[in-house]
Amino acid sequence: MVEDADNAKKRHPIRVAAGRSGLTPGLLRVWESRYGAVAPGRSEKGQRRYSDDDIEQLRLLQQAVQGGRRIGDVASLERAELEAIVEEDRRETTRRFGGDLGVVEGSAGILSACLDAVERSDVDQLRHSLDRALLGLSAIEAVQEVVSPLMRRLGEMWAQGQVDPAHEHLATVIVRQVLVDAALSIGPSNGNQRIVIATPTGQMHEIGALEAALCAAGEGWSVTYLGADLPAASIARAARDRGARMVALSVVHPDDDPELVPQIEELSRALDENVVLAVGGDAATKHADRFRSVGAIVMNDFADLRDALHEANGRR
Repeated sequence: MVEDADNAKKRHPIRVAAGRSGLTPGLLRVWESRYGAVAPGRSEKGQRRYSDDDIEQLRLLQQAVQGGRRIGDVASLERAELEAIVEEDRRETTRRFGGDLGVVEGSAGILSACLDAVERSDVDQLRHSLDRALLGLSAIEAVQEVVSPLMRRLGEMWAQGQVDPAHEHLATVIVRQVLVDAALSIGPSNGNQRIVIATPTGQMHEIGALEAALCAAGEGWSVTYLGADLPAASIARAARDRGARMVALSVVHPDDDPELVPQIEELSRALDENVVLAVGGDAATKHADRFRSVGAIVMNDFADLRDALHEANGRR
């Protein structure tokens, strides 16, 4: 009888539970399946249903993670202990920001906090601010409004001598780690939507590829991230092995590498005709006509990536 009453309380679909708790549906699924954060009920059609208590638990967990905790460390805590941790972290955050928490709300505020952390070489605050972006915004919003502007500004600061090269490198490492962790934490909503992401031989700048990996994961795709500097044959082989619907490449620098266009041409020939090939980055813009001539989609921004994902999803 108690069990029936508990099930009756589980009436909210996953999108309602995600929205009220501040999570994405994908991240909620991961917290549920991997960490046992909550145990949803099921509707007559087998769809997840969450109670008000489940949503409150998820909300507290989200706040604990925003405070710098790892979800694996807090997912199993009882409500009272979790509330105590959240309150402790809230007091500490208030102390660090002088009582003005508005500075870290919204993408502009988060970006400002990230830049301030870089200038002060505050690694913990940089990671914390990036985590806030990834929890409070959609994946594409976090990339377009925080991560990409941050990396551009870092490059400008380094070129103008406003930041020590060691600090710029350290900040880049932190950004890379956060992007990798975030992309891995988002479980695919459809296992048939598979994408392989990399940079081709000679392209060592991988932040753009990692940003694409996070955006694709946020759109529900299963991401295979290969890293930087891979030959076309290896990328094509990975796409075949994974049954990928799409291959996305980031090409930034050097943009005058004589082998770049031949690599894209080779990859295009090696991929199955139903696999979408998309290329983004500064070098892609320079060689856009050549890339398009072999059937590749040239992406100017992450909205173009989303469009390419939708096109790939429509192919069979």
